[in-house]
Amino acid sequence: MPEAKQKPTQLNVAELIQSAKATNADAFGKINDKRAATIANALFDELKKHLAEAEAGSINVKGLGRFTITQKTIMKDGEEKSRRRVIFRAGKK
Repeated sequence: MPEAKQKPTQLNVAELIQSAKATNADAFGKINDKRAATIANALFDELKKHLAEAEAGSINVKGLGRFTITQKTIMKDGEEKSRRRVIFRAGKK
């Protein structure tokens, strides 16, 4: 019998910031939550932009990990269809 799929964990930027502040208070200094969220969203937007622009290959983000992008073309119902995958592998600490 196949295992039931586990529902993915849902996080939002505010929860990530609260968690990061709790474990790394010195890194945040006197930055308030709103400013920290603006910085985090700007970083995520840049990462999304780079991933969207990349054709195939990999993007390494030092201290975070590697994003590997693959592009496949398949024949389905007599038509060529393109499929794009992005796989993330966390870096080592």
